[in-house]
Amino acid sequence: LQAQRAAFVGKAGDPRAEMQALVAGEKFDRARAQTLLDEKLRVVQTGSPEVLTAMADFYDSLNPEQQQKVRELMQRRRGWMGRHG
Repeated sequence: LQAQRAAFVGKAGDPRAEMQALVAGEKFDRARAQTLLDEKLRVVQTGSPEVLTAMADFYDSLNPEQQQKVRELMQRRRGWMGRHG
């Protein structure tokens, strides 16, 4: 998962700076935005099968009580990574 995240962030390492660069000029840099999107999608499409397999293998290896704890944790934290909406 960490490798997938690092690949998704990309070379720049600062997604906020990349987004700010899109609006730095008089016009929104559509070409750069499309390039960024294409890069992110390619990374996700390439790494997704391995990430899904790892998540599935982990979850399937848990006993029913552990699986229930995962479900409860996800409900409290609204997702795997603890992101709050």
